[in-house]
Amino acid sequence: MAATAGFLGLLSPLYRLVVQTRLKLYETGVLRSETLPHPVISVGNLTTGGTGKTPLVMYLAQILKQAGLQPAILTRGYKGRAEQTAALASDGSRNLASAEESGDEACLMATRLEGVPIAVGKARDQSARLIPGFGANRKLVFILDDAYQHLQIVRNLNILVLDATDPFGGGRLLPAGRLREPLSAIKRADLVIVTRAHLPFDQELLETEIRRRNRLAKISYFYHDAVGLVELGTGASYPVRHLLHARVVAVSAIGNPAVFLQDLAHYQIDVAESITFRDHHVFSSEDLKKIYSRARSLDVRAVVTTEKDTVRLHGSTGHDTPVYALRIEAKPEDPEKFERDLIEEVRGWLSKGTQGT
Repeated sequence: MAATAGFLGLLSPLYRLVVQTRLKLYETGVLRSETLPHPVISVGNLTTGGTGKTPLVMYLAQILKQAGLQPAILTRGYKGRAEQTAALASDGSRNLASAEESGDEACLMATRLEGVPIAVGKARDQSARLIPGFGANRKLVFILDDAYQHLQIVRNLNILVLDATDPFGGGRLLPAGRLREPLSAIKRADLVIVTRAHLPFDQELLETEIRRRNRLAKISYFYHDAVGLVELGTGASYPVRHLLHARVVAVSAIGNPAVFLQDLAHYQIDVAESITFRDHHVFSSEDLKKIYSRARSLDVRAVVTTEKDTVRLHGSTGHDTPVYALRIEAKPEDPEKFERDLIEEVRGWLSKGTQGT
């Protein structure tokens, strides 16, 4: 184990060189970024693993929609079949692709968001052209999901998402650590959104680290609220207190499973056992047998999973132990001000015919 860690540590400087060289090629114009004919909001991370980005992207889409604009989401569709090509996960009225086709995040967003087209594909300048109204709808606003390192598209607003509980992923670059880029990349952010700010963290220290690298970016704090439990199979919704002090088996296949367990603990749900899989794992029948066998052995009241994982949990109904997804929503510290400022900025871009800068 120590030998493996040492080897990965030796690779990190090489990874840093590749990342910095790529950035320099864009900065000097050797590699060019494409400007789309509509405003672009980019949302992304410095680290691998979950920062609560997906609930944030859905929140942004919802407030744009409520303001009478037409948001559309461009996401990679990681590990979906359409990742290397391009496809519509939703045309705004129908969910058009499975998790196997579009990836789990896109499938979840397509299920949750009404009236918001979603396109998947690694080349987002190409998938953007699948969005209804591309080049014609004057209210269309693109949201680039997981795109902080996706420099191929120019953006009007570059949002960096940091998890309050682990903002810098231990401070080590891939492959030895979880950082996709050196911390100096914070300088590219126009807005830093700190998620899970309802959990304990050192706000003063975090702001100091951000300001060392970026003096101008706005910093906004978001809370993640569990708004309910959704039962798989029936679709029935329950308040989170439905499982207050209940013993459960927690199942997750996400980048940072510790955060899911923190959420359950925060809402006083007693985890008798946590079963984790690799991020974006496709659950097999053997996996489901293992999960239900442990649930029976431990005599728990329920199995609880993340909402993202539900799109891959096929065949997980029809058992004695119910399965619930914990539904999480992101909200800013001051929703009224955040939403007013964002909508004013977007309307300013639209009135000037301004695309990415």
